[in-house]
Amino acid sequence: MEFEDLQKVWDSQQNKMMYAINEDALFARILKHKRKAQNLAGMAELIIIFANLITFGLLASMEIMKGKGNVFGMVMAAVMLGTAVYMGWRRWKRIKEENRFDRSMLGELEHAIANADYTVRVARSMGLYLVAIAVLSLLSLVADGTNWRMVIGMAVFFVITAFASKWEYRWYVKRRDKLTRLRDKLEKEEELPV
Repeated sequence: MEFEDLQKVWDSQQNKMMYAINEDALFARILKHKRKAQNLAGMAELIIIFANLITFGLLASMEIMKGKGNVFGMVMAAVMLGTAVYMGWRRWKRIKEENRFDRSMLGELEHAIANADYTVRVARSMGLYLVAIAVLSLLSLVADGTNWRMVIGMAVFFVITAFASKWEYRWYVKRRDKLTRLRDKLEKEEELPV
């Protein structure tokens, strides 16, 4: 091949977009996303567990100290204890399943997606849980003969909390979808002929 022919090949390659993926940097980024997803899932679990245990303790002790049993308060305390126990079991199960993923780039990404998806499911269920707690709280306040302004104030608090919960849920979904798109892109790159 003559130099002029080599020059033409070189020039034609220069006009085309050529790129290479820095696999080490990509793998480091995926590991960072995985750690973030794990930490986020773990933090959400611990907050739910301890908030419910503390609130259960406060509610149960208040109901016992009052002497008269408010059915709605006791049901809410039982729901909170049950939620804490259930979330503890879910945490144990999630941690136990951590080792089922490959330690490859795609395996680590799948692990990050699984944790992100878990967090989305927890956020969705906490939205439903919030509705149950709001209803029980308001019924408990009414049963105790609490001032209507206090009941309305509590209702407004729960509405604001519901909007914040919805925002949090959407944020978790965006994070999960971002990871899913990255996985899809990597799988598509593997299918391209070399």
